[in-house]
Amino acid sequence: MVTSANEKMLFWGDISHLPSIQLPHPGATIELDVYPDMAIASRRRVLAESVIGGYAIGAAHLPFPGIGHVKKDGDGYGWVAVEYGAQGLKS
Repeated sequence: MVTSANEKMLFWGDISHLPSIQLPHPGATIELDVYPDMAIASRRRVLAESVIGGYAIGAAHLPFPGIGHVKKDGDGYGWVAVEYGAQGLKS
């Protein structure tokens, strides 16, 4: 977690390997989840905390540029990427 003034950015490693599946269905696992029950619990906790805290997220395995926010979407979550253009990132 990086904090600047009142803004916070959380950096993820392998919270989600397949965001198009694991964000809307955080209980989904893949073979890389060596400890599936622990992976599910961690994913659900981090996703919920990301929404509640309103954190900006920087993460591997997410669409370019890999920076954005998590939103609650039904029983799962969705991804809102920051805009990226010639002037850099826009929030």
